[in-house]
Amino acid sequence: MSSDTSWLVLLPYMVTVVIAMLSRRPIESLLAGVLVGLIMLEPSNVLTNFFAISLEVMMSETIAWVIIVCGLIMLLMRVGAADAFCRLLVAKAKGSESALVYTWSLGLVIFIDDYLNALHVT
Repeated sequence: MSSDTSWLVLLPYMVTVVIAMLSRRPIESLLAGVLVGLIMLEPSNVLTNFFAISLEVMMSETIAWVIIVCGLIMLLMRVGAADAFCRLLVAKAKGSESALVYTWSLGLVIFIDDYLNALHVT
């Protein structure tokens, strides 16, 4: 690659950042950056490569666990369970010390995953 075209490696990143700043939608911005990168690599097989990469990523146990936990968190937030749980504990806590004790004990009880724990305990 010559020095004249080396800036092209930054194009997917720049597209991602610009779209994210303009739209404030991170997922769509990341997908746009990926598509720009795939177009740069092999324009004739963009969709084939996109689906192959997506399938490979989704087959990972770690990614599957993150998707399941994030889906559970989203479900708990949408139905209002997290807010109801917070209101219940706020009514029971009488001061800053009891609030800290509740937070500490919830950290021990609800430790299914670090994402889920952080959502409920804080």
